[in-house]
Amino acid sequence: MKAWSNTSRLGKTVMCVRIWGGWFGAPQKHQWEPSWQDEVAFELDEEMWSYSERLFIEKDRYKIRCHGCTGGGIRERGSIAFENGQLLLHAQGAPEIRLALSGQPDGWVLSGGGKRYTQSRPSVPRIRPSAEGFQEEQPLELEGLQLGMKAFEVIKSYPRHLYQDGTLVCFVEGARRKFHVEFDGQGRVCKISGDRLSQSGRPLLNERSTQSDAEVLLGRLVWKSREHGWLEASRGSLRLESAPLEGELAGERRISRLCLSR
Repeated sequence: MKAWSNTSRLGKTVMCVRIWGGWFGAPQKHQWEPSWQDEVAFELDEEMWSYSERLFIEKDRYKIRCHGCTGGGIRERGSIAFENGQLLLHAQGAPEIRLALSGQPDGWVLSGGGKRYTQSRPSVPRIRPSAEGFQEEQPLELEGLQLGMKAFEVIKSYPRHLYQDGTLVCFVEGARRKFHVEFDGQGRVCKISGDRLSQSGRPLLNERSTQSDAEVLLGRLVWKSREHGWLEASRGSLRLESAPLEGELAGERRISRLCLSR
């Protein structure tokens, strides 16, 4: 197991650490027992609204994604190791960084090099799709809605809404998220744009899903370039859109928007 990290002098850093049982190995087992099954996130204990960093670890590799006033993207990649209660971060051409791991009442803490990172949790779980999870003959649902539903059914399900340029904007999770619905001349749903795809109530994709996740679920997709570097792919009534992020490799882009239409 290996890792990396880039501790920026500019400020805020968020670390997302994915735990794989093989890292610790039998019979020895460290006390690390995160409440989040697949990933653990850490945030720098400093207030800096103008800059942020995220550390993503999968298996024995890591990448750092940052965002600041001058832009953002994947700034660094490397390997990670776990040794004697510490995370060892290895970046090519940079000195090794050691972060000690300790437990607190409200979660885990990483500290080292004058920095202290406290645990934070992703807002939604990452879905692990499989090819068997998609049933070609069953209708898809986006935000729990299907094409052809009547307007009153949508409004009943999402009482917090407003109309904007002829489109119904629905608010969910205390208005932290929103999605859009369009209707045809008969008042039935003809287009839904949102983040969370399901089928018979089974979650398939969400806002944390990547291009690779989509292809595991739906099979090989043809991604076409659009304006401003966006990529787009389709499967039947479903369209997937992915926004550009500097430094990302093929397949690892997040799905920025999903759309069902007829």
